[in-house]
Amino acid sequence: MKAERRYDIDWVRVIGMLLVFVFHCMRFFDDEEWHVKNDELAIWATAFVQVTWRFMMPLFFVVSAFASYYSLRSRSVGQYLTSRVKRLLVPFLFGTFVVLIPIQVWMERVSHGQYEGSFWGWYPQYFDGWYAFGGNFAWMGLHLWYLEMLFVFALLTLPIFLLLSKESMAPFNAMVAGILARPYVIFLIAVPLTLIELWVRRYPESIGVSAFGGWPVFSHLVVFVSGYMLILDPRYRGAIEKSRWAALVLAISTTAVLLPGSVTGRSFDIPLEIYYSLNAFTCWFWIF
Repeated sequence: MKAERRYDIDWVRVIGMLLVFVFHCMRFFDDEEWHVKNDELAIWATAFVQVTWRFMMPLFFVVSAFASYYSLRSRSVGQYLTSRVKRLLVPFLFGTFVVLIPIQVWMERVSHGQYEGSFWGWYPQYFDGWYAFGGNFAWMGLHLWYLEMLFVFALLTLPIFLLLSKESMAPFNAMVAGILARPYVIFLIAVPLTLIELWVRRYPESIGVSAFGGWPVFSHLVVFVSGYMLILDPRYRGAIEKSRWAALVLAISTTAVLLPGSVTGRSFDIPLEIYYSLNAFTCWFWIF
């Protein structure tokens, strides 16, 4: 099979990584609690963070779904799983146990007045208790949570992706593409995310916990699977390109509705069901 280089996906990766970098720089100055905070905060940083979290990590899961598609086309199942271990699990474990995350937790403890001393003097305490439950060990990898989650998603969705890639599923994929792969109708890809959001957000202390890039785990999983659907038929790409300017206008418009309450911290005047539905569509508007 002749290799196909998708430079558009490459550029989305580049822009996404730059966005992640700026986003975390802004976290020093926004008005929400974080690992390390500046003494002076800025409302413009809060606004930037509140706009960006709505689509930043979902964008990465979409791109990761694209990468999974191309990986499965050129690799066996064993090779695919081996690559997931090398690219995701090994960096996650190394970062969580050895470098980066222990330093991050130590910096948080020092900045919050919970510890005084050097990193090496504190490192044995890193394994005392579970982070987020009063301890230090960052079982979720903190800023490496994406690697952990994507690895689990790769395992869970492998049977689904293999099924969708079968020749016998071509009529089904073509039927779905015939419905969705039209300008503006493509926006209906946000419906599964909307439905899962309306379900999980009812349980904010369990499955609705949004500590992972602002979204619950199941919401990221739905975005990941939806992204894989979008790469199965070339008609989706054309529909997205034809709808992108409308998507930009809609993204700005819906964000303008959601942003004031997020920045000021005031309760929203709209029902939560409408808020989460609008947020799901806003996510996809920005991605498109």
